[in-house]
Amino acid sequence: MRDRKLATNYARALLSTISDPATAESVDSFLRGVGQVMDDSPDLRDALVDPAVPRDVRLDLLTDLAGRYAMPEQVNRFLGAVVEHGRIAALPEIAEMYTELREKQQG
Repeated sequence: MRDRKLATNYARALLSTISDPATAESVDSFLRGVGQVMDDSPDLRDALVDPAVPRDVRLDLLTDLAGRYAMPEQVNRFLGAVVEHGRIAALPEIAEMYTELREKQQG
C-alpha cells in the first residue's frame, strides 16, 4: 500500500535533521538504493517486514548497510524509528518522497 502522507512525514523528518546539502544528497542515494533493492528483491523485502524476524535483527541489517555507506548517525536513528513503528515496507515510498523534498529544498 502506498501512503504518500506517511512517506512525506518520514522523509520530511529525516531531511530536517540534515543541514549539509552534500550529506542530504548522499542520504538520498542511499535511501533510493535501499528502496530499489526492496522493490527488486521480494525475498529481502519479506525478511525485512516479517514480524517473525526480531526487530533487532531487522534494524541491525539496515544499520549495517548504512554503516557500509558511511551514513550519518541521523540515518541510523531514522532507521530505528522506521523499524520501531513497523514502517519498513514504506521505505521505497519514503525514499521517493525524500528525493522530491530534497530537490525542492535545494532548488
